[in-house]
Amino acid sequence: MRNLILAIALFSAHTLAGPSFILLQDLPYTDTQEYVYKKLIRPAIMASDAAFVIHGGDMQGSKAPCSQAGLTAIRDDLYALKPDRVFVTPGDNDWTDCDRPSNPHPVSEYQVLNQLREIFYHPAPSGLAEWQLSRQEEYPENARWLVEETVFVTLHILGTVNGRAQIYLDDADFALQQVEMRDQANQIWLEQALAFAKLKQAKAMVIATHADITVGEGKPVCRADSTHQCDPYLQYRRQLRDVAKAFGKPVLFAHGDTEPMCLDKHFGGPDTVNLWRLNGAGDYNLIDALTVKVTEDPEQPFKVTALTQELTPPSCTEE
Repeated sequence: MRNLILAIALFSAHTLAGPSFILLQDLPYTDTQEYVYKKLIRPAIMASDAAFVIHGGDMQGSKAPCSQAGLTAIRDDLYALKPDRVFVTPGDNDWTDCDRPSNPHPVSEYQVLNQLREIFYHPAPSGLAEWQLSRQEEYPENARWLVEETVFVTLHILGTVNGRAQIYLDDADFALQQVEMRDQANQIWLEQALAFAKLKQAKAMVIATHADITVGEGKPVCRADSTHQCDPYLQYRRQLRDVAKAFGKPVLFAHGDTEPMCLDKHFGGPDTVNLWRLNGAGDYNLIDALTVKVTEDPEQPFKVTALTQELTPPSCTEE
């Protein structure tokens, strides 16, 4: 009996070791979602013992006014969840869709992006000193930090063909040039994160973006003269798989922008079985935040549960 108790204790310690964090995605979109967020989700986040919060973008609905006052209110709300320990990577609703004619007050998307960067990242949350937090120059939304031997990375990747489509109030050539520069910056940042993880002998990596880069398979690659029915994420899929393979330890790619909430390790294919994919809650799917626990269990290195409900994500694909 004593040996059995010891084995259970060792198994529990083995599976529960590592940091835990809260993941928010695509929330809140509607007045109803706002109510659920404020009455249930927000208090639960503040009461949790999670190390930090990541909001993976779409902090508002697609028709919300993209104003300086609105962005400031969102920032103040989010940053109060875990003071100095909230990390935000924007979604398309947060800036690139702000010029849509369907918006009550259309405004230049790059004007909004400049405002968003000023409001959210000057200053930006700095985490704890031991996290060794750094941000990419000129792209402060791209952050990297280390918690309990796990490296966390945010990348600014969007829906709306990653900002290539529906450019209504900005010069198209300028906007497309900015997308190319952001793509290059993201790829550099991810390579640097891999080097950092190897240097620190990290046991796991978590990479968070807004866009679901798994969509677009089979379409031609986006180019300057082809920006709509194209695949803007092929280069990211390739790099993510290469990074996971080079790292050789558990990697979680967390994203939103599509439904449904799900988790599995099929995204990496047979050559990258250490790459897990988590499609977050929110959107018009499960209106909740997720608690993500990094474990040392080789079979389940990332334990994911809904924050306020007894739910776990199903597999993203057929077994």
